Amino acid sequence: MASIEVFHHIHCLDKLRREISYAYYWEEKEGPAPGGKIHMAHTSHCIDVLAQALRCTASIDMITYNWVEGREMMFPDFANNKVCRDFDALLGWVDKNGVQMGESQLKAMTPPSGARRIPNPFHMSHSN
Repeated sequence: MASIEVFHHIHCLDKLRREISYAYYWEEKEGPAPGGKIHMAHTSHCIDVLAQALRCTASIDMITYNWVEGREMMFPDFANNKVCRDFDALLGWVDKNGVQMGESQLKAMTPPSGARRIPNPFHMSHSN
């Protein structure tokens, strides 16, 4: 079984977005920030995954700087035109070729006889 990594990146970005509003999204379940060990490991994992993605696919797009009225220093112009992958085409390909499985279906799956299990990543120490 496999998935396209960009969806994991989007999941992690959403995880960090929710982390900014920890009290709203997590405090009832996890207690006061920063939350339980698994919550903290998941957050740390997402930061690491997104940092790896940024380093591995490092954008070499140029950011220009302009002199702006009322400022003593030049200011970056982030309104660059980018040439991107066609994300809608990617979603179409996934819809056409992927297998849609809900959480209940994934929970109901059992490993085939003799399947090798890897160690639980949330019980391992994280090092950079």
